[in-house]
Amino acid sequence: MLVWVAATLLFVAAATAVFYAYAHWTTASESPSRLTLGSGTGTTVQPADQFMHSIVTEDGALGWHQLCPNLQTQLPMNALVQQARAQRTTLAQYGVWLTVKFVGTQPQHDGGVSHVYVVTAHWPSGATQTRTYIVLTQPSGCVEDVQNHA
Repeated sequence: MLVWVAATLLFVAAATAVFYAYAHWTTASESPSRLTLGSGTGTTVQPADQFMHSIVTEDGALGWHQLCPNLQTQLPMNALVQQARAQRTTLAQYGVWLTVKFVGTQPQHDGGVSHVYVVTAHWPSGATQTRTYIVLTQPSGCVEDVQNHA
């Protein structure tokens, strides 16, 4: 559970608004990967994908650069970098690594998009734990919220 506390804190640090995803997700590739990028949009890497990539690689600066400008003014980059460093330390202490799998997207009525991902924690024993995250982006593509759906 400690792993999810660290990962959730990193996600929550970037999330300020509450939105709900709607039905009819567009499904993407079924193969999980530690570095899965590209929300089924050809070769273009979306900020939501980069944000999730920053979680599994514990790169707080990369994650911060994907946030919408209003969130960047509320959350100093150093705070996200420190949180990522703490996550890296916690994961390493337990020998746990994370993978992320893109599940799908759904356009929102405001022009933004909901991106759905499954993050899996892999334990040295072979056990796994998963959490579903919805990354909400504005029409510009920047990340405006992240929701953890356990």
